[in-house]
Amino acid sequence: MLGNLLLLSLTGVLMGGLTAFVGLPVPWEPIAWVLCFCGWVVFALRAEIPRPFVTIVAAGPLCGILASATQVMFFDVYQANNPWYAEELAGGLNAELAMTFFLQGTIMGGVFGALFGGIALAIHKKLGRP
Repeated sequence: MLGNLLLLSLTGVLMGGLTAFVGLPVPWEPIAWVLCFCGWVVFALRAEIPRPFVTIVAAGPLCGILASATQVMFFDVYQANNPWYAEELAGGLNAELAMTFFLQGTIMGGVFGALFGGIALAIHKKLGRP
């Protein structure tokens, strides 16, 4: 389970890098996250992960933390590539903004993890897997 958990959570580095180095406008970022988590469900079912709900729920917050860490580490690049957040980022990176990134990433990762973990579990059961 630990290997799958770490593999799934690395999506956070991918998404953190994508948002930092490319920038994703407000309507596109949630769509990208949903696609990533859909990929998690497909992976969990194809790899026949025995406890897909637990794995995905645990990976969600970790993924959010890794995405936030990537954005904070490359904050100047993130700021330059996300002009739609100019007002929120105008003060530069400080402890409060970094904490906001981490809290938001952890919470959203948890919410998405629970939602898509539930979807994976439902499909897992529908397929008659133990």
